[in-house]
Amino acid sequence: MCHINRLQTCILSLGILCAALLGGSISQAAAATPQDSATREYVDSANPFAWEQGYGEVTLKRLNDWLGIGVQVPLAPFHVGLSSWDGMIARFSPGGVFGDYWQRSFIRIDNQNPFFGWELSLQDENGTGVSNGFALCATDPSREDGLAKPRLFINPGGALDGKNTARSYMTLYNQNVSYAWQLSIEDPEGKGTLNGFAVREQTPDGLQKPAIYVAPATGAVGIGTSDTSSGAKLTVNGRIRAEAIVVDTKWADYVFANTYSLMPLSNVEELIKKEKHLPGVPSAEEVAAGGISIGEMQTTLLAKVEELTLRLIEQDKRVAEQELRIQKLESDNFRLRTVPRNR
Repeated sequence: MCHINRLQTCILSLGILCAALLGGSISQAAAATPQDSATREYVDSANPFAWEQGYGEVTLKRLNDWLGIGVQVPLAPFHVGLSSWDGMIARFSPGGVFGDYWQRSFIRIDNQNPFFGWELSLQDENGTGVSNGFALCATDPSREDGLAKPRLFINPGGALDGKNTARSYMTLYNQNVSYAWQLSIEDPEGKGTLNGFAVREQTPDGLQKPAIYVAPATGAVGIGTSDTSSGAKLTVNGRIRAEAIVVDTKWADYVFANTYSLMPLSNVEELIKKEKHLPGVPSAEEVAAGGISIGEMQTTLLAKVEELTLRLIEQDKRVAEQELRIQKLESDNFRLRTVPRNR
C-alpha cells in the first residue's frame, strides 16, 4: 500500500504540474460510466474512471487516480493525448484483475491518426494478462473501438502444471489473425520438454501439425511429421519431387571381376520358387516393414542387370558355337548326299 500511495502522489503531482504548464487548474470530474471509453476492455463497472480534460486544465477523479493529459477520458493509468478527437500519443497500462478478467499490461503509441498505432503488450495469446507472453500489436483501422491485433506473439513457455511443460514459441500473424505461422521449441508431441524446433501453421481450423521439425541432439529433420525416430536424417510424410537427386553409394562393377561367379540358373530357379524373390533382393515383407535404401537398391538392381548381361554374353557364345556346329553338320550332310553311290 505504501508503494501505491507513493505512485498516486506522483501521478497527482504530475497532474498539478501539467495543469500549471497549461495555465489551468485541478478539478474533480463527474463520475464516468463504462460508455465513456472507446474500448470496453479497460472499463470496470465497479471502479469507473473519470479523468476528464477541459480547455486549459487537467481534471481527475480520485477513485482510482488515472491521469490523462490532453484527453477527456484516460484509457489507462497514464494516458497522453493530443485532443479528444485527434487520438493519443501514448498510453501505459499496468494491467490488473477485474472480477474474472485478467487485464494485460501494455504500452501503446499512436500515430496522429488515432486509428493507427502500435502496442507492446504483456499478455497471453488470447489477449488477456493470464501469462507472461509478449505481443507486438497494430491497431486495426476497420474497428471503431481502436483495438489492436497481434502481429507478433512470443510465448516464454514454462510449466503450466505439475505434469506438462508449455512450449516456447513465436507466432507471426497475417492481416487475418486466423492465419499465422509459429516457430516453436518443443518435443515431438508438442510439449516443451525437449529442445526440438518446429514450424507450424495456424489456420481457422486450429494449430496444424509441424510442417518442419528438427529433432534435438541428432539434428534429424521431419517434413510433415515430427517423428524422426527411424534414425534417418530426413523424414518426409508425403511425396518428393525434384529435378535431380544425387546419392553417394557403392557401385556394382564387382560383378565384372574375374573372381565373381554367377549362381547357376538351376539354383536361381530353386530360390525363386522357395523365396518368391531374386537372390540378394529384399522380400516384399522386408520392404513393407523398413522401406528400401535408394542407393543400395540401385546397386543391387545394377548387379542383376550386369549378371544378366554376362549370362547373355555367355548365351551368345553358345549360340555362335551351335551355329558353327550346325553349319558343319549341314555341310557334311550335303557332301554325303552328293557323293555318287556305287552300283
